[in-house]
Amino acid sequence: MPAALLQIDPFSFDWLNAAKLSCAAGEITALSGDSGSGKSRLLRSIADLDPNDLDVALEGERRCDIAPPQWRQLVQYLPAEPVWWTDTADEMLSNTAKAFAAQLGISTTLLNKPISQLSTGERQRCALLRALSVEPKVLLLDEPTAALDKTSVSQVEKLLKDWVAGQAGGDTHADARAIIWVSHDPSQRERVADQQWEVTGGEVQACR
Repeated sequence: MPAALLQIDPFSFDWLNAAKLSCAAGEITALSGDSGSGKSRLLRSIADLDPNDLDVALEGERRCDIAPPQWRQLVQYLPAEPVWWTDTADEMLSNTAKAFAAQLGISTTLLNKPISQLSTGERQRCALLRALSVEPKVLLLDEPTAALDKTSVSQVEKLLKDWVAGQAGGDTHADARAIIWVSHDPSQRERVADQQWEVTGGEVQACR
């Protein structure tokens, strides 16, 4: 059985409850639930972007013992509608992330176009590359393929499955990795997930 990479102790908030949760190294966890059920808020809490008292540990080291900026880099949250603060995507990408671009159908020309001229789907794929640029150990993905066509969805799914397994092209890092992936598409969850969590009735439940 793969080792647990991210562990979340049982919690009880006024908006969501859960027993102990864990994500294994090398695996993808799919997170589903109705709109407004708290999925995005949970991801933001794990990433320490909103005030919360979750007891979370990464490779056995508790979040409270890691400086917040370092934690947010290691446990990287990618929102459904990413914000940009540069003129082009290229300015924010590492060389490793740029090497992944072709796998997502992203050309060098597109990376150097003004963000304002990119389609929603192009911005979404570029934002994924930006998230990979900081070399996280855990990716928290909030509907990363919602604006993509079928071909682009397949490209993203393949890249992320390869990345979490340390097999993505041009990737020289062997660090343990995990992904928590919010998706409303049951077929996608079946394709990508090693385990699934569902938010229902104010609780996070493991359903596979």
